[in-house]
Amino acid sequence: MFGIMRPFQRVQACVLRPHFQCKKIHNITVQHLIDSKAIRGLNVIKARQDDSLKHCATLMENHKIGAVMIEDSAGKVVGILTARDVQKTLVTYSEPGVVLSKDVMTPRDGLATAKVSDSLTDIATVMMERNIRHLPVINKENVCTGMLSIKDVVGQVLEMERTEKEELENIVTDSYSHRTKKNLSPSS
Repeated sequence: MFGIMRPFQRVQACVLRPHFQCKKIHNITVQHLIDSKAIRGLNVIKARQDDSLKHCATLMENHKIGAVMIEDSAGKVVGILTARDVQKTLVTYSEPGVVLSKDVMTPRDGLATAKVSDSLTDIATVMMERNIRHLPVINKENVCTGMLSIKDVVGQVLEMERTEKEELENIVTDSYSHRTKKNLSPSS
């Protein structure tokens, strides 16, 4: 009877331990993603508002990214230009070669942004509601310190799922206790 209780107690302890509780998507903040280097866009690629659309598209292609932050001549963020903006420009303008980034960017006042205190749930909600794939991280000084992409969000959720699956498999297969016994055996 006591042998049956031991696996149950391991499951209960695993489920109740703080590490397991912290893995919920609403508990993961942008700051956590930055600290763990889980954001691919920590090096924000920027262009000037008077740069050509071709120049901005070249930056995106060379860096394999889907958005660039647009700055004025003083280095202040004035908007964002995304791959969708480039695509829309090609369809809308008869001469896209003369279009400047400021002509088609999303301006700062209409820009959805993230704060380091926002949760992964907050980020995913904004992306879904606004149908966007990139969200600049803006700090208290109003400076863009990172760029979240839908890949960052999905990647973090998948990593959480993989880790949880592995932990549950260890519980179900009793791998944890076998590893512990192996580590404690005199031959190791």
